[in-house]
Order: sequence, then C-alpha cells, then structure tokens
Amino acid sequence: MTYEQAQRIVAIANQPTARLFVEWAKLRQEPDGTSSVIIEPVYGEQQIHSDAKQASSALSRLLAEASKASDLYFTLSEDGTVVRCDREEYLKDAPNREKTLIKIQCSPEIKASISFIGRVWAITAMDGEMKLWYAGFRKAAEDKTFGQTFQTQEQAKEFVARFRELGCPEPGSILWGQLMGGRK
Repeated sequence: MTYEQAQRIVAIANQPTARLFVEWAKLRQEPDGTSSVIIEPVYGEQQIHSDAKQASSALSRLLAEASKASDLYFTLSEDGTVVRCDREEYLKDAPNREKTLIKIQCSPEIKASISFIGRVWAITAMDGEMKLWYAGFRKAAEDKTFGQTFQTQEQAKEFVARFRELGCPEPGSILWGQLMGGRK
C-alpha cells in the first residue's frame, strides 16, 4: 500500500472513538518503498497488513466486533420499563420494538416516526446518556431521512411536536437550527 493509504488507515485507527477497541496503530515503511499498517487491538492478536483493502477491512471488522461486544442493549418490559439485556435477547426482541413505533404525518411531504431503539453504542455510552428513543423524519419525494436520539419517549414526542409547530422545516434551514438549538 502507499504511504498515504497507510497514513489514512492509521489515523482512523488512532481516533479517540476507536480507543475502546484499538490500543494503537502504526505505519511501517518497508525497504521496497511500500508501507504496512500494524494494528494492536485491545483484545486479540496484533495484525499487520500490507494491502490497503485488507487493512481497511480488518479495521472495520475489528471495530464492528468490538462494538457488538461493548454496546449496551435494552428491551421494554410489558409496563414500559427499560430493562438491560444481552445482545441475543435484544435481537429476539425486535418484534416488540416494532410495536413501539408511532407514526405521525407532519406535512403532506414529511412523515415522522418515534421508536424504541434499545441499543446504545459503547462510544456514546461513555458520556452517561442512554439515548434509547429515536425521532425520525422522512421526506419521501427526495428519499431523505433525518432525526435524533433521545433518552425518553417523552423527549422524542416533544421534539416531533416542536418540529410540527415550526412547520416541518428542512434540515439546514434557519428553523431547523432553531429546533436543534432548543433540544434538551
């Protein structure tokens, strides 16, 4: 791989968001002028790659596997209480999460939905906020989807209500900025 390719991969592996999964990554220049990437995962064996695609794929697999093991999973009990669970129980609970889906017509062009996502990525869990609810908007004509995560269903509902009060603004617009600035 080229020096520039190796630099990019090492930079990704050494980002603060990857520190939960990657101890360090280094670039090694070979005598023939090519470069290799050495990745030291937090768990598992050191990896050395001289091919850019293999190095990128290996890093992606490492981060995905480590994330699966480190992410936090939740279900809702019958009374709506959030209950921590393991990944297998979370996957089995998908039909129950679908039952939490609330659909709202915001405007002729935009539909909103609120749902329990039940998964917190390890890196976002570090800040202590368990954002388990998603309020999403879909503009069908342009096939655009946008939204936010929230700690409670009530916060997600308030967000959608505010979105509707502002006339269902476009992402990036001044009104959208007001909506995002007013988020709790």
